[in-house]
Amino acid sequence: MSMRRMLPRSYESIWTGIIRAKNKKDNPPAYGNILSADTSLRVDDLWQTFGDGRKLLAKSLALSAFATSEKDKVLARQKMLNSHYIQVLNFFIEEEIYPESYRGFYKIPINNAAVPDQSTEYSVTELSANIAEGELLMIAAGGHAIPFPLLLTITTNLTLLNTRLQAQSNAMDVSDKAKEDLTSLCEEGGTVIKKAWDEVETYYDEGTIESKRKNAREWGVLYVSIGNPIEITAHIMELVLGAPVPLVGVKAFIADTEEMAYSITEGALLLKTTATGTVVIILSMEGFGNKYITTEINNSNPIDLGVVVMDRMIR
Repeated sequence: MSMRRMLPRSYESIWTGIIRAKNKKDNPPAYGNILSADTSLRVDDLWQTFGDGRKLLAKSLALSAFATSEKDKVLARQKMLNSHYIQVLNFFIEEEIYPESYRGFYKIPINNAAVPDQSTEYSVTELSANIAEGELLMIAAGGHAIPFPLLLTITTNLTLLNTRLQAQSNAMDVSDKAKEDLTSLCEEGGTVIKKAWDEVETYYDEGTIESKRKNAREWGVLYVSIGNPIEITAHIMELVLGAPVPLVGVKAFIADTEEMAYSITEGALLLKTTATGTVVIILSMEGFGNKYITTEINNSNPIDLGVVVMDRMIR
């Protein structure tokens, strides 16, 4: 099987390279650490800064998702309140208690009884503001306040919505900055990993190509096959009352090569990879704990992982 070295590209594959170089450097073979003092120091520094960056990104993404969820709850209520208010206004107009012209106070076409568009956050808050302004104009013109929902209920929820929108925006800014900071570390990460791998391959250069690659893999050097990818198959399941139930949409990911696939009908998974040597496949799906499967690829034969059971975190 013809092979070539492949350097990492994404921050996840760079982190994998850093971890493997760091672990081997700190737990070297009997003949010691083969990385230079300068490269060893740079690996240690990256392990710290890259690790901190990954933790910060994970935390900020979680907080951003929470802020979005909290905003969405209040947004849904605001849409409902706005809709109910306009519907009640239309009832008054249909009963000829108010003239159609009163719709104009709310910036609604006079002959249009439909609830205005609320498909965006801006359109929701704009309609709420129009309702607040419109009711005051209607009362000044001799009308009466809409009895349900009360304008106070709408404006109170609108204040909360604006607070949640700002909180979501702030959280997204933090997560975007964390992502940018981690991305900026990738250039240094790629440079350090290449230097480390060059030193490793040079050290083992006097042996056979097979021996060189075998030893270099221990330090994280990644070799991929040239030609047709190797097929890795599996059936992804969960156990429900002791019976296997297929899972559709489970993501299978190899960080080294950034190759991925998703389980389909009957939980069938087909992951194609050019990776060689020891490969860690990460299976993930929302609501389930990650599954890590280590397998060895030394030839072009397909690999069948059989039935893989995922563990649900919350039932």
